[in-house]
Amino acid sequence: FCRFIMVVLMVSTGYSCAEEARQLKENTAYQPVPLVRVEGLQQMLPILVFATMYHYSIPGLSAPVADKTQLGLIFRATGVFSGLAYALVGITLSNVFGDAIEQSSNLNWEGYTGGTGVWDD
Repeated sequence: FCRFIMVVLMVSTGYSCAEEARQLKENTAYQPVPLVRVEGLQQMLPILVFATMYHYSIPGLSAPVADKTQLGLIFRATGVFSGLAYALVGITLSNVFGDAIEQSSNLNWEGYTGGTGVWDD
């Protein structure tokens, strides 16, 4: 449940976080990211494989399921949901942060205050 809350907060506060970061860094303009960048494929492919690799867990995941005939549907639905969730977060955050997005997107919230305070170095 907490992971779901974290994803919802990342998607819903992304725009205000990006705007706050741009205001802190003077002369920082939004640079859009292309939807497809072929030269980054070698970096994306291992991440994609790792994110969807659950075949070693299938025996443990399928043990509590009473009706084993439903396993194909369950694993397909899980794969589709995971793909859509990764796409939602990835596309949303890359559109919001543009070229300034960190490799690990949660690092973009490092100095985020949500308008409730000011960082004083």
